[in-house]
Amino acid sequence: MSELSYGAVHVRETDRVALIENLHAALGASGFKFRPGGKEASARDARRFLLMPPSGGWTTVLPEDPTWARELAKDLATAGAPTIALVHVDDDLAFGYEAYARGGTLLDAYHSCLDAEKGFDEADASEAELARTKGDPQKLAGAFGLAAELFAEAAPVMAKSRIENLRDHDPIGSEYGDCTEARRLLMRALGLPELEEGFHELWDLGLFEEAAPSDAELRALVYGPTKEKKRGLRGLLSRFSDEEEDEDLAADEEDESLDDKDDEPEEDEPLDDELEDEDR
Repeated sequence: MSELSYGAVHVRETDRVALIENLHAALGASGFKFRPGGKEASARDARRFLLMPPSGGWTTVLPEDPTWARELAKDLATAGAPTIALVHVDDDLAFGYEAYARGGTLLDAYHSCLDAEKGFDEADASEAELARTKGDPQKLAGAFGLAAELFAEAAPVMAKSRIENLRDHDPIGSEYGDCTEARRLLMRALGLPELEEGFHELWDLGLFEEAAPSDAELRALVYGPTKEKKRGLRGLLSRFSDEEEDEDLAADEEDESLDDKDDEPEEDEPLDDELEDEDR
């Protein structure tokens, strides 16, 4: 099975505050909680995203795992603005998209080669899957507020680049050797920024802020699993770890309280003469 090498969710929204709130809600519904200051959180235990600066009426969210893109696109569209999730298979072998209208309704879907995402032991794409992902990019125009004629060039190239049966495909006889041109024309029609780097390249560069002061900066968002999300041995160990942290914190607070008492000035004890005077 070929793996997704890239996944991005493009949201027809430039208000990053509203988008972040919708992202918090979507991840919260899946059992994850925003972790301020958590950019170094373990990738195994967290879901990490990069939020790009707005560009051309779009704001792009890059998930660490490309397989999250489609579900996230639907969740964000349900909560707010229309979205389109773009995924690449082994870079230029194939690409696909799922577009969602405001409210989360699937608007259109396309895949240049569904078989490229399937494993060796999986059946080829069914007729129903092929029909569902044939794609009609002009459907995107109304949802994203774009002119239909912008997609006139992309549509035929996407159709010609589509491989419905990879097993019997002849790459030598095909007009387009890969999906590069189809993807380029679609992104140009949508007015999407062409990103040279994916999540991991940008994360490793570290050119982001966890609490970006302006829309002009790349922002990192990290979500850790809630206690309800943690299951099995890892959840048990995590619970013990949380309890130990709580006990350590309580012990530290008690020590600080005792230290404060030790630091308090002691009242002067009365002298013997003063005691005698009081007895009189």
